[in-house]
Amino acid sequence: VVTYYVQVAAAGCEDAWSDVLSFATDCAPTQSVPYAYDFEDGDPFNCWTPFDDRVTIAQNDSYSHSGSYYMKFAGSTSNLVAMPLFGQDLSGLQLKFWTRPESYSNSYCGTFSVGYMTDLEDVESFVEVIQYAYTEWTSNTYEQKTVFFLNAPQGAYIAFRHNANSSRWFWYVDDVEVTVVPSCFPVDNLVVEAIDKREVIFSWDLLDETQTEWTFEYADNADFENPETVTAEEYESFLLEDLQPSTHYWARVAASCGTENSDWSNVIDFTTLDACVAPVLSQDVVTSTYEAMVAWTGTSDMYNLRYRTAE
Repeated sequence: VVTYYVQVAAAGCEDAWSDVLSFATDCAPTQSVPYAYDFEDGDPFNCWTPFDDRVTIAQNDSYSHSGSYYMKFAGSTSNLVAMPLFGQDLSGLQLKFWTRPESYSNSYCGTFSVGYMTDLEDVESFVEVIQYAYTEWTSNTYEQKTVFFLNAPQGAYIAFRHNANSSRWFWYVDDVEVTVVPSCFPVDNLVVEAIDKREVIFSWDLLDETQTEWTFEYADNADFENPETVTAEEYESFLLEDLQPSTHYWARVAASCGTENSDWSNVIDFTTLDACVAPVLSQDVVTSTYEAMVAWTGTSDMYNLRYRTAE
């Protein structure tokens, strides 16, 4: 879509131009990739298809990720919008976008879904690929999300849907990009499975089941300054050892594909358990010929006791 402005003047009378006429060309049947849209054109949507007037392009520097404009969703499950059709099959494309709930602490913000539609005339054709909950945020700031559509059929449209409890609480989207899927797929859903004083067990999901090696990175700061890097050969139960007790860490993982690595996974943070504190033995020992009563103070619910005779 391109907007044009036209004026006409008689030949030789360039001091007498007509009023300005504006018009826009129609949407192309398909969009090319790579594709990027930041909503800075304002209303109306640039070849997108909103299905409800509760999906709007709004202007407010306080709620946009970049620039002044962003896409705002307001309540109800009919809160649906579809992107233009792309010239390549959706199964070979990836979506990156920045998003956030209005409030990470208010359940009225509900959930937000990304998926695809097979028929723009039927909102029931929406198929959810992934859903985000307001509780996944820890502050009212944008996070970039990446979505793959590996099982989408030919001719499908990327679509966004807000599932909220109240039309007075919103969800925001900005800076949308669509590109070809990378040759090295990233991993998904990095989580902590178990945690101890000096070791932690992680797991993550694979988008490419043929991957067998990953680069795991962790640091004691969120910016990953001076990180530690290890090679992982297990993704369902990866053990990270030699950590410091009572220490806060950040971690992420990338797939290793020969000479290249994938993009990093989601970042998670965790704190190792406190180091052990030695109990304090009481010096008041009650003894008999064959028994001794020993007491101590400590913080545990269970203790091991060892003893020996004097040499």
